[in-house]
Amino acid sequence: MKKNLAVALKFLFFGSLSYSENIHVPFDRANWTLSGNSEIVEFEGRTALTGTALLNNVEFLNGIIEVDIYSTGQRNFGGFTFRAQSPQEYEWCWFRIHKSNGAVQDGLQYAPIFNGNSCWQLFGGTGGIQPVNLPKNQWVHLKIDILDDTARFYVGNMSDPVMIISDLQIGLKAGGIGVRANRPGSIYFSNFSYRIDPTNAERISPPTIEPTIIKNWALSNKYSVEAFSDITEYPEDQLENENTWIDPDIESTGLVNITKYHYHKAGMPPSCAILKTELLSKENKTVQMNFGYSDAVAIFLNKQPLFWGNNAWRGRNMADGGWIDYNDAIFLNLTRGKNELVVVVAEVFGGWGFQANIDGYSNIKNGFNRN
Repeated sequence: MKKNLAVALKFLFFGSLSYSENIHVPFDRANWTLSGNSEIVEFEGRTALTGTALLNNVEFLNGIIEVDIYSTGQRNFGGFTFRAQSPQEYEWCWFRIHKSNGAVQDGLQYAPIFNGNSCWQLFGGTGGIQPVNLPKNQWVHLKIDILDDTARFYVGNMSDPVMIISDLQIGLKAGGIGVRANRPGSIYFSNFSYRIDPTNAERISPPTIEPTIIKNWALSNKYSVEAFSDITEYPEDQLENENTWIDPDIESTGLVNITKYHYHKAGMPPSCAILKTELLSKENKTVQMNFGYSDAVAIFLNKQPLFWGNNAWRGRNMADGGWIDYNDAIFLNLTRGKNELVVVVAEVFGGWGFQANIDGYSNIKNGFNRN
């Protein structure tokens, strides 16, 4: 609550008054680096970009980015990119054009890109997806207002944001800005401008993590799923031979975003990685562990299998996006002393990760041993 109030006050008092002048940049090859088969074309009376491009020679941390978008309504994905560190790491907020009718929950989406992979399945809650109505076959003005770890996205009406992103993932790192459409031909951009906010950025505080969350994990290297005889079996060989464990960041939700650490692109054979930790109990105790995962997972306690599940895109039904949340639970029969918890997480596409918490986290401590 304190963070939200501080951000709101900073937006109020340091908003447009502290910004530099609005800089309009025409879409041309002198100012932009185009990707793939993207083009600059004449469309609906304007010079426009169709596809993806990054603005040359701009380092952007905080400020405002604006553009007009024209969509024919065909299936495509398009929107803003910002704080780009490389073609493999940047923030992205975009429309699912074929769902942007105001009725579907994921018409507008935010997700960071890590290792070239969009983590969209890991950000399916508030500030990650939002119903939105994007008029088709006409130019519509867009604006995104970025301040520290928060962004406000506007469509048409510039007074009320349609979505507020409250936990930007790339961090306070200045980077490139631009626009992206997954393919050219049905989304067009024109009238691009930006303003840079010169006020000092506020250092982002470490996330406040609820005490019930399991937060001390060790992450293995990446494996091909084919290297496992069966991911539903305890990975004894991999654990014995693993000699480089990663100490991963934990989000405030408890999420371990494996996408940050291991490259996997859609179309590749499925990959998997191992998370391990120790639960230290003062007594024999049965507890409920709530968890979420993407895409598939196998869970083992003291080498015994407890759970296997599939939460991939359309893995459960045709309308399921595979969003990660605390939708599953199992009972852990902890013994007095150390209990080894091992989780094998597999990925097809859309971002991979795991999160867990334990109800009534009393007389239990969470640690890990990488050896």
